[in-house]
Amino acid sequence: MTRESTTVARAGARTTTFSSLPSPAAPPLANGKVSIGPVKEIVRKLPLGHPLRVVVLSEPDEIDGNECFVKLSVWLRLLPKDG
Repeated sequence: MTRESTTVARAGARTTTFSSLPSPAAPPLANGKVSIGPVKEIVRKLPLGHPLRVVVLSEPDEIDGNECFVKLSVWLRLLPKDG
């Protein structure tokens, strides 16, 4: 699934808009896990030492759905502040 435009706003920070990105995580698999492959594709475009890239790429390709929700909330805080 793709989105035409997604806007991410942080308190006290600039608004960042992403266009035509895949959904952050796929629907849960039969075993209750979620594939974070689409998220990994996005972070591979960040610079090699970027904290978000390092953290996300160190995760397994499938994680528990509840764990994914918690981790996504942290990952959103690590998004680049510029545009």
